[in-house]
Amino acid sequence: MDQLGQAHAALDEPGHAVRAWEQALELYRTQGRTAAADRVRHQLAALGPPSRPLATPTG
Repeated sequence: MDQLGQAHAALDEPGHAVRAWEQALELYRTQGRTAAADRVRHQLAALGPPSRPLATPTG
């Protein structure tokens, strides 16, 4: 998932990159892979805030 996020980021698909990296981050956390989790957090932070607000469900 980490490499998939990198590919999406390189293709200027930040939404897909974030989703892949969030999945990778969760996997790394559950596996106790703190260095890998830190690297993914850094990649997420480097993307910055979303360019537009994410849609929120209503109702």
